[in-house]
Amino acid sequence: FYDGYDNEAPVLHGFCGFTKPEPFQSSSNIVYISFSGDRKRLGNWFKLRYYQVPRVTDQDKNKVTE
Repeated sequence: FYDGYDNEAPVLHGFCGFTKPEPFQSSSNIVYISFSGDRKRLGNWFKLRYYQVPRVTDQDKNKVTE
């Protein structure tokens, strides 16, 4: 997972194996994903779940809600 348009962007996270990774967050709404796998071992499955989260700005940090 890269934090940008291509594999030249900073690496966000790398995953290997069958362990479920911890959630992570990108710096924008652009993420480049490079996937490689062994079809003989993995078969035809790959699952990815993503969520959009609100961006927190410096102004938001100073707001007080009741």
